[in-house]
Amino acid sequence: MSWLPQGTSLGRLRLEETFEYYDGPRLFSCRSTTGQLYVAAWAEEGTDHDLWLYLPISQERFDVTRSGGITVRDAFVNPEDAAFLVKIPFDGQSRDTIEQVLDGESIADDWLPDPSYRIELQTNTAPPALSPGELAARAQRELRPMLRVEIDPVDSRRTAAPTRAVGNLLVLTQNLLDNVGYSLRTNGQETSQRGRVPTDIQEAMSSEVISLTAASFVIDIASTGFVNLFGSPFEETSTEIVKVFALDDEGEEFKEQVGKFNSRAAKSFRKLVKHLASIGGPATLVSANETAQYIEARLPADKIQRMLAVLNYLAPDRVEPSIEGRMRLFKGDVDSHTFGADDPRTNQTYSGYVDEQAIPGFLRSPLGGDYEMVIAVTSVTDELTNDTQFNYRLMQITPSNP
Repeated sequence: MSWLPQGTSLGRLRLEETFEYYDGPRLFSCRSTTGQLYVAAWAEEGTDHDLWLYLPISQERFDVTRSGGITVRDAFVNPEDAAFLVKIPFDGQSRDTIEQVLDGESIADDWLPDPSYRIELQTNTAPPALSPGELAARAQRELRPMLRVEIDPVDSRRTAAPTRAVGNLLVLTQNLLDNVGYSLRTNGQETSQRGRVPTDIQEAMSSEVISLTAASFVIDIASTGFVNLFGSPFEETSTEIVKVFALDDEGEEFKEQVGKFNSRAAKSFRKLVKHLASIGGPATLVSANETAQYIEARLPADKIQRMLAVLNYLAPDRVEPSIEGRMRLFKGDVDSHTFGADDPRTNQTYSGYVDEQAIPGFLRSPLGGDYEMVIAVTSVTDELTNDTQFNYRLMQITPSNP
């Protein structure tokens, strides 16, 4: 039995993608040889034929429907043009016919999918991004360094970029470039936490968005200035940023590299990572230069969370008094390096990450035991809500049987 009508004005059709299948495709997309795209839905079974709804649809409307932006029913009820009711006889010899041309209001309710039914497949709704190598080639052609930030939001089915997330990401990325560039210029010496970055630094670090494309969503920015005989501070800074992100987030080298920056730059790292964590999903950063070379840092979602915990410790808004004493270890995960401890003196509970230096003792401390612990406490303040978040990091634990 064929699910594609033959010899009708819909044209010669080929099946492209099946979304629901029961004894054959029941909801699918197909395309004519002239390029017209249709969504087809089984409507009704008669005594000697099936009735099908064929909806001509634009690529843009199809992408939104396929990704779950609108329900399948909405696509039929609010068509861009009209839908076709197609009759396909069972015997394979009788002629397939278009029975009716329908507007959305004249489609019978029981011919349509459930009102809540959505396809919800990952769908590219933006132009595809250049590969890192192609980005580096573009940097060479334009004679200016470039920086890419790629995000894969965990709750998005489309490669369209969330406006609020992109706006904040651009501001935080530019601030990171400014502050790391400033720190590199001063060799990591502490500077004022307030006030503007010097004008010459801002000019050297200035950038412009040159592309917003698909593959998750990808933001490519390029230095406003071009490479000259004196090199490019933008290239030095963006390369340094990506190198730091590429390091093991819990290794000593990561802590050492962050420690080489002044507090202002380190906090900019923390704020950008916090924003990446709030978006959810993995991220990738790429620095490409005018010699057609690039470096890449891939950040799985769990690494972003761990990196944020380390930066909350390395670059807090405030360092609070540490907590020391005998406490019960009620939670411990070796793989994620997380802990939970109860302090019987205050009835307080502390949860957070285990520092690298405490790992040997942590591995020898069974859950449920009481141990001498040292917990570092830092706090960060949300700039929008002014709420203070306290962060705990296990720095030392003395096992029962050292």
